[in-house]
Amino acid sequence: MRNPRFTFALVLGAALAGSTLLAGCGSDDGGPTGPGSGPTWSTGILGPGGGSAQRTFTEDGSWGYRCGVHPAMTATVNVGPAMSNPESTVVTITSSGGPMRFEPASANVRTGGYVRWINQDGTNHSAVR
Repeated sequence: MRNPRFTFALVLGAALAGSTLLAGCGSDDGGPTGPGSGPTWSTGILGPGGGSAQRTFTEDGSWGYRCGVHPAMTATVNVGPAMSNPESTVVTITSSGGPMRFEPASANVRTGGYVRWINQDGTNHSAVR
């Protein structure tokens, strides 16, 4: 479904071989009030051993997401004022020492900042909201 209030750009061939860069801006008007509200995105498939994607967050809130390949893998991005959050955050996808997961499971970033997902696992993953 196309949402005209959400715009994204997909750039192939970013710095890492086989990586994907996803940058986004805007969101729907729902705000962080329920599972169907807020921004939507998909990183596309992040290949094993270093596949990556990045998204810019322009709306304050807590945004839950999941792995599109492994729906039991879930995490949250918390977006807020610049004074309390970093400009960028890296979320690693791993299964080292435990089950497949996003680390950290709750990532913080300032409004206008970005999250970069890096797949360090041995199988395909994605981040979807």
